[in-house]
Amino acid sequence: MAGIYIHVPFCGHACTYCDFYFTTTLNRKETFLDTLTTEIKQRKEFLKGQLISTIYFGGGTPSQIEVKELESILKNIYDNYPVQPDVEITLECNPDDITKERAAEYKSIGINRLSVGIQSFHDKELKLLGRMHDGRQALNAVEAIRKAGFSNFNLDLIYGVPGSTIESWEANLNTIIDLEPTHISSYSLTIEPGTQLEYQVKKGRVKYPEEELVIDQFQALVRSLTNRQYDHYEISNFSLPGFESKHNTSYWKGIHYLGLGPSAHSYDGENRYINVASTKQYCELMKTGDVLTTEFLSKQDRFNEYLLTRLRTKWGVDLSYLQNGFPTEYLDELYNGIKEPIQKDHLKINNDHLLITSAGKLFADKIASDLFIVTE
Repeated sequence: MAGIYIHVPFCGHACTYCDFYFTTTLNRKETFLDTLTTEIKQRKEFLKGQLISTIYFGGGTPSQIEVKELESILKNIYDNYPVQPDVEITLECNPDDITKERAAEYKSIGINRLSVGIQSFHDKELKLLGRMHDGRQALNAVEAIRKAGFSNFNLDLIYGVPGSTIESWEANLNTIIDLEPTHISSYSLTIEPGTQLEYQVKKGRVKYPEEELVIDQFQALVRSLTNRQYDHYEISNFSLPGFESKHNTSYWKGIHYLGLGPSAHSYDGENRYINVASTKQYCELMKTGDVLTTEFLSKQDRFNEYLLTRLRTKWGVDLSYLQNGFPTEYLDELYNGIKEPIQKDHLKINNDHLLITSAGKLFADKIASDLFIVTE
């Protein structure tokens, strides 16, 4: 099995916190779509005939392009790749792009999962984040999705928003729980270099919340959702039984994937391939075949990335897999490194799997990075 990711770089507006590659102009849309068609055909040997189990439209904002254009992209993929009959096809979208009619059109072309960037139901927070919708539009979007017949959809929330409180966050949680999405993704707001939010924080116009509040909000998130039968299957992801994101899970499990479009990444099990992060350059370089660069991953790189991604999940680190695939000295160093976090009840071993505990989830990335092999 393998996945395909399509990066649609267009956004109607720049969010203050976003550091993904995007453009707010549609001037190159037609050229981009033509180039994407070419890339889909040219790179069909990358996955070596593996059956496609997931297709994911991300961005950017994929809902910025027309339904007929999305349909054409899907047809091109089906024409060039073997696609599993029950393939998961996800489209990221903004609440202000969603109507009942639009959602029904998405469903009619084969999209069977929507991921909606709600982020907050509080208008003041949405304005600070640079979102174009308000809380009412967020609620209307979910209603439209349900009326269109979608039984599988994700809603995004952000915690740690400047000006938020534990009470305002719990109100967000109560609202999203009442909406009963099958999947919820929730990330802590981070101040990324080069973003509008970083500039505002540096100028003192915005104050980032105290760490204690961010921790309290994360704990409230976990408590509220797990109490309502959501499975906390990855640090930032929760699902009702059977509704995990198959596409994102494939990343965490090291399944091969092909990334199409500007800034998209691909992975073949050994190395990573990165498309140029510019729509203009992407369209120009596809003519010569120089659109991507290769990131060669050493055994050390693959070991460290496996730790980082798997420790964030409920499946944890398969120690047998590491023993069979990596040098003995890596395992020796790992076993030495996990002694302290196990004593602190941040890690545990169960059935030959290294797992993060509830207490450790607050520090998952730090725990993983402390275990990295740095000998090469």
